[in-house]
Amino acid sequence: MNLILTSDFPSTGSEIVLERMRSVATNPTIAWISPFADDERFMRAQEQFGLHGFDGLEYWHIGKADHEQVDILY
Repeated sequence: MNLILTSDFPSTGSEIVLERMRSVATNPTIAWISPFADDERFMRAQEQFGLHGFDGLEYWHIGKADHEQVDILY
């Protein structure tokens, strides 16, 4: 399992993190986890990750992730 945890990424980008993400998979699944519902911030995150070539962003809300989403982590 490859798990990369960041905070405020890609808003505060890091080439090291981007290189690691690209080395994991061609199009990795990315869990965007928010403590509260915020569709606007998720849409901005989608755009930012898309600029780096990642489009596998999934919106997770703490406490509301379903079993299928949690299984992705294992």
